Amino acid sequence: MRKTTIPTAHLTIFLLLLGVIVALFFLTQKQLRLVNLAQAETNNLAENRVKLADLSDSLPGVAGETNVWLSALPSDEEGVARFAASLEQLARDRSLTVILDFDDFPETIDIAGKLLPGLGLQINLEGSFDNVRSFMSDLAKMNYFYKTDKITVLTHETKPGVKASFTGSLMLNIDI
Repeated sequence: MRKTTIPTAHLTIFLLLLGVIVALFFLTQKQLRLVNLAQAETNNLAENRVKLADLSDSLPGVAGETNVWLSALPSDEEGVARFAASLEQLARDRSLTVILDFDDFPETIDIAGKLLPGLGLQINLEGSFDNVRSFMSDLAKMNYFYKTDKITVLTHETKPGVKASFTGSLMLNIDI
């Protein structure tokens, strides 16, 4: 007896099995890629933990420096008042007349592309040029951060000496 019919049932089962095998192959490949990606991320995290542990060992020194730096930034009105008092004393020591004009509210100040909180301040001085120059030098050495945006020095009209104006901002340790 000759079979003249095509074994469609066997062929259909074979094609279905082949389709399932191909689908499982691609799903397995996808899962392998995800596992490899997760493994690479896990290795990266492990390396970062080692780096973090190394940095944590050096943290006490850095934390101390950070605290010193933050202590130089006034965090309240009393700190700003101490800064103003030290400026007034600095001017008195140099026989200068000083007028301090603070802004009413803090604002963000651009320091090398970083926005930091600061309080606008204009320092007006009257006295000899050498004393004003000495004041500027000592202001730069103070334990505060005052960013000067503009300096104007004019001769005094009615008495000897100069009138100087420094426009800038006192950096603060606050959140705005």
